[in-house]
Amino acid sequence: MKINKLIALIGLFITTLGPILTFANVISISQNKLVLIIGMVLWFIGATPWLGREELKPSDTEVEI
Repeated sequence: MKINKLIALIGLFITTLGPILTFANVISISQNKLVLIIGMVLWFIGATPWLGREELKPSDTEVEI
């Protein structure tokens, strides 16, 4: 479970790093797109298993009819 969070956070970091490096003229726009795709894939691989794990069970007072 913790490895999923670590992968998701690395993906999030990579996703934010790409535009910063592009703004600083370290990488080009096409390289930025590749960095963003890699970060997005890592985020979805890492975050999907642990986001939304808790099932919401409404109590009798929360159900609307």
